[in-house]
Amino acid sequence: MRELKCSRWRRAPLSVLLLLCAVAGGVLGLSSCGSDESPTDVEVKTPKITSLSDTVLTPGDTLVIDGTNFATPASSNTVIFNNTLAASSPISATSVRLRTVVPANSASGAMRVVSKGVASNSVAVEIERGVGDVWVMGGSSSYTFKVPIPTGSEQYLIVPESATSSGSSFSFQVTPENTTVYPAPPLVSAPEPRGTVDLGVSFESSIRDEALDYLRTHGAGRQAVVQRAPAGPAPTTDEFFVLKCTGCSVYSPSSFDTVTADLKYEGSSAWIYEDVNSPAGGFTQEDYAALGAQWDNAIFPTDTTAFGPPTDIDNNQKTIILFTPVVNDLTPDGQAINGFIGGFTLVTDLAPNVFPSGTSNAGEIFYLMVPDPDEIYGNPFSKELVESVAPGILAHEFEHMISIGYRYLVLGGGTNPSYIQETWLEEGMAHMAEDLNGMDAQNIRRANLYLAASYAHSLLGNLELRPNVDTLQQRGAVFLFLRYLADQLGEQIFRTLVEYNATGVSSIEHVSQKNFYTSVGDFLAALYLSDRGITSDTRYEFTSFDMQNDFESLLVDDRSATGGAFAGTVRSSAGRYYRITGADTPALEVRVSTSSSSKLRVIVVRVQ
Repeated sequence: MRELKCSRWRRAPLSVLLLLCAVAGGVLGLSSCGSDESPTDVEVKTPKITSLSDTVLTPGDTLVIDGTNFATPASSNTVIFNNTLAASSPISATSVRLRTVVPANSASGAMRVVSKGVASNSVAVEIERGVGDVWVMGGSSSYTFKVPIPTGSEQYLIVPESATSSGSSFSFQVTPENTTVYPAPPLVSAPEPRGTVDLGVSFESSIRDEALDYLRTHGAGRQAVVQRAPAGPAPTTDEFFVLKCTGCSVYSPSSFDTVTADLKYEGSSAWIYEDVNSPAGGFTQEDYAALGAQWDNAIFPTDTTAFGPPTDIDNNQKTIILFTPVVNDLTPDGQAINGFIGGFTLVTDLAPNVFPSGTSNAGEIFYLMVPDPDEIYGNPFSKELVESVAPGILAHEFEHMISIGYRYLVLGGGTNPSYIQETWLEEGMAHMAEDLNGMDAQNIRRANLYLAASYAHSLLGNLELRPNVDTLQQRGAVFLFLRYLADQLGEQIFRTLVEYNATGVSSIEHVSQKNFYTSVGDFLAALYLSDRGITSDTRYEFTSFDMQNDFESLLVDDRSATGGAFAGTVRSSAGRYYRITGADTPALEVRVSTSSSSKLRVIVVRVQ
């Protein structure tokens, strides 16, 4: 209701003003009439805690808080247990009594009530913990908490987790309560290991990122698809444009060779072609038939079930698989031992009206290396080697084809590239395609590289290491993260991740219905706890793998509390593992300090 003001009558006699204000108050229900100044806000009284039903608590307990000036309804109050991530809303409230459930992330120390934004006095509580209990501290740039050690025989896992998407590093310090007994040594942090970038990873990332940059610059609002008449039988010989060099522009026709290829297989969902310039000692007709059958009967149905159907811009109801030595030639002569380029897809093929003529084959197509036992193209690749890697490449690249095609041509309507998935998540999804097809040898290798130094490799990519190029360790991290989410939520999340109109962190939050860093914290705890028998909480278990036997050991730094303080760093969306033993003081104090713009959570697990 609009406030009544008496300023327009200020020149009237006082008796008239009083009469007008009295009448207005009676008619409009106003209690007073004044000047143009706003009415004074109603003062909120400071709540006060006078007593608790108990001061030694366990998460899940119901706590009764007596006091004064609590707010009603119950939702107007918040009870904070020495941790901004441990804030509970009371289940009932009067002005003198609150009833609340002690949340999982509660920490020993100062508990207080906030009623309508006003904080009460604090009261000390102790949170008891059993073996297998997990809780997370955090939410601010600096804080202190104590780990309960009633007898000195307990062991705790402490995992600082960077809860930010920036590329910063963060400091933390663990200090025994009695520092006169355990003086702190100098806080020296070892240099961080760098990630491994091999040729195949670098090439795949660079050609996609360059093509997407061009698409975002030139494709917005421009129709991507060329409509063709329904196709007939596969041409027995056809010509294709193939990218012929690394480091050259994917949108320049001079970067492409024109390849003539013969049809080797025509199946239910694929046409397989072989470059006429392929060297001797390659695949036979029977080899191509076997690979085509594996595609039609296994890879195609597995990927389309998990991620959705591919687009079909050339209207032939087929995906083309082209084997060509032009791919072999992308690996420098004699360098295959350090990694090689085995195959790829190109964004240019899905946007022929955007990219220049001579750079797009205007259809769904894969490019794969051919056997070259005699090193005609600079590196020896046996038929057995190519035969072993080709299915995994196809499974991986098919996810990219499905995802980029759907997100650009369906979600974006062929004119809006903003829906194309972020690289870190897109690559993780392609590695999940390998997993779903039972091709995990390389996934396990990448995961082991990550587990050897998890703190140094962000899920979101080591951007400060080399912009727009991810590492094998980071890919291993994202593979494990997505495998964990699928084990927890079901594999239907993969299709949702492809088809939901968000990218990156927002995509994960949509399928998990959790804050991204809460999911990351659960994942980091699971990397240590899964298959150890420490906890019965299923949130911390992988079901697809035996983490203690299928992978190499997770790097865990064993520290004795009697050794004094220590510090370290951890990258964004990563965690660093410390197992603390040897404490004989009443508690171990953890002090966390970061820059004002960053957040550091600490996952704490009682493991003994």
